[in-house]
Amino acid sequence: FIVQNDVNRDIVSLVFAGLLRYNPQTKAIEEDLATMQTSEDRKVYTLRLKDGLTWHDATEKEPHSVTADDVLFTFKSIQDPQFPNLLLQQNFRGVSVTKVDDRTVRFTLDAPYSFFPSNLTIGLLPARSFEGIPVSKLDQHLDFGFNPVGAGPYRVKSASQTDLSSEITLER
Repeated sequence: FIVQNDVNRDIVSLVFAGLLRYNPQTKAIEEDLATMQTSEDRKVYTLRLKDGLTWHDATEKEPHSVTADDVLFTFKSIQDPQFPNLLLQQNFRGVSVTKVDDRTVRFTLDAPYSFFPSNLTIGLLPARSFEGIPVSKLDQHLDFGFNPVGAGPYRVKSASQTDLSSEITLER
């Protein structure tokens, strides 16, 4: 939630994916994990998760699909008054987030805001990885911090830390 430096930011962008993503080549916000429909008045954004999305900890025996519940968990956590990042929290003030079905979520704004889609580039979090963790402590959840579960293009294969350095190995 709070990325401290460029290396961490790069790792987060590879391991986690958002509903939408910023493309530095085109300088545009594009669809990533979801497709987006916007109402004519630009106050309602409906996002539908693409088919076959899974979290990195999914197995054949236990598929762990990305669902609307994960989207709700991510954005409702950000809106919680106890959320540790006030700047991020401010971006979702006055936004209603509702589940339409297992793969669809609707964001309703009080007023049109043309830059709102950029807020949907935030990496999603798997709700089940944070069960029982208070929102105020999400950024301190060490098990997740050392073994993050994302839905981005790369997953963490291994991580090790010494007094002098940290090493993280990613795999596609």
